Amino acid sequence: MPIIINNYVHAYKKMDPKSKKKWLKALRSGKYEQTTYRLCEVEDGHFSYCCLGVLAEECIVGDWICHPHRAGEGYSLEVCRGKTFVRGYGMLPPAALRQVGLDRHAAEELAALNDDEGKSFKQIANWIEKNL
Repeated sequence: MPIIINNYVHAYKKMDPKSKKKWLKALRSGKYEQTTYRLCEVEDGHFSYCCLGVLAEECIVGDWICHPHRAGEGYSLEVCRGKTFVRGYGMLPPAALRQVGLDRHAAEELAALNDDEGKSFKQIANWIEKNL
């Protein structure tokens, strides 16, 4: 569904079909436990992900590692490319989004569906299928 930004109707660009198919399959698989406000969280050795964290795990090329971002607050997904670390607590970095052809507005909408609206991975997958 298009969104209106500054009186301009923004239609989401279609993402890379191969990445989209793989992401949809992962979101619907039941393999991933869902979390909010973080791409990835680890508690007692148990991982959980937001929908964008699942995208990172399944589709984005690079070394993705969960590292603590603050003591006692779980973990956040980071990307490691050589000696450069890019933190993405609740949002993937632009370079990662470009890899799969996901525009920033769509990523923000997906984060809101996951974090603010409490949509399940299956509901989010249906939104992705319809809009991207």
